[in-house]
Amino acid sequence: MCLEAKGLDFCYECDTYPEREKSHRKIADLCLEHGENLIENLNGIKTGKVKEWLEEEDKKWRCPKCGKPIAVRLTECHWCGAELREES
Repeated sequence: MCLEAKGLDFCYECDTYPEREKSHRKIADLCLEHGENLIENLNGIKTGKVKEWLEEEDKKWRCPKCGKPIAVRLTECHWCGAELREES
């Protein structure tokens, strides 16, 4: 892995952050399509707001009706069938 090779714990510790190699950009873009912004996540961790970020992520990836976890942005909860809407 890139981090191991450079002796780093997080991508933001690298001199080239947030610029990425093509392979990293592809991963970031794919995650963004599914509602996850890797750069914002790393910036939250970098500023020391890990607890807040974890709480936001936990809420973000749960059904607002039944509270059970959802794996990806779906149109309806696979547990209770509630309609899930994208946040704008």
